[in-house]
Amino acid sequence: MWTALRATPAGTSVALYGLSANPPTGEGGHATIVSHLRRQFDQVWVLPVYRHIFASKADTLAPYHRRKKMCQLAFDADDASDADADAD
Repeated sequence: MWTALRATPAGTSVALYGLSANPPTGEGGHATIVSHLRRQFDQVWVLPVYRHIFASKADTLAPYHRRKKMCQLAFDADDASDADADAD
């Protein structure tokens, strides 16, 4: 499941994939990128942003806890992690 910075054995290759996930997209979008990263790395940590860097998009984001849950559902929580799982 998603945990706060899970312990990762030395030598494990980890990809950090940050996205707004508003919403996370399927085949041809975010899901394809995550699938590709999983073939290249031992672990893929999907990290939805808490706030969008662009002010013009900040007001259109769904609440963080909802976007985080959508990522959990979309990207198989057993293989992904969130660096701030307790920020709800």
